[in-house]
Amino acid sequence: MNIGLRSHTAPASPTAAGDVSAQLRLLGTTDLHAHLLPYDYYADEGDRPYGLSRTATLIRAARAEVANTMLFDNGDALQGTPFGDVTQPGGGGWTGPNPIITAMNHAGI
Repeated sequence: MNIGLRSHTAPASPTAAGDVSAQLRLLGTTDLHAHLLPYDYYADEGDRPYGLSRTATLIRAARAEVANTMLFDNGDALQGTPFGDVTQPGGGGWTGPNPIITAMNHAGI
């Protein structure tokens, strides 16, 4: 499982008088696998080092450091655990909005 956040900010370079520069931070997430909380659904254990709630905290902190921040999700956010399986259309009779997408929107992700 590769759930995490990597960030790279290029160092500012000297500019000529009158040049305008901006700082841009690119963030990426991958393999969330429907982990909203730091909980291992298979092992029935909490306090794991992953999950949207932990990742969202890192994203908020990175965005607070650099105003121009873009976040990209690389995929596998909605499937990969029993929770993800039952909240898919046709999976377990779920008919409401996808809770993973709802949580990502609420967190500003």
